[in-house]
Amino acid sequence: MPDVVAPLLNFISTASVAVMAAALSYAAGKGIKRQEWDLNLRREKVAVRQRLYAEFLAEADRQILQSMKEKISDTTSFYEITRKFSEIELLSSSDVCAAAKSICDHVIGSHAAEEKARANFYELKQSFIRHARKEIANYEK
Repeated sequence: MPDVVAPLLNFISTASVAVMAAALSYAAGKGIKRQEWDLNLRREKVAVRQRLYAEFLAEADRQILQSMKEKISDTTSFYEITRKFSEIELLSSSDVCAAAKSICDHVIGSHAAEEKARANFYELKQSFIRHARKEIANYEK
């Protein structure tokens, strides 16, 4: 009987070590996969915001330059900038939204027949860029 006990104990100890190693490997792999998924999600959020913010600023620049040439009375001309602003409202922090709203107000106001004294467009852009960079930096951490 003692001849059977030693190999059985060897088998049980080897099997339990193998099960523990498998469990640890599974847990570590799952943690790494979750970490990779979170990192990819953050990268995607950063990329989406960078694209959106760049397109928004390009459209704002285009509209401002157009207002210097001619005033637009057709409100459908503002569709693109207001669409991008709506997307910013959906995705972004309140600071970025407020800065984007200031830019939209300035752009639309620049097409008014009687322009009022308003903030400097460059300063509005810089404020938006500062808030956008801060938000993006938070996702990159």
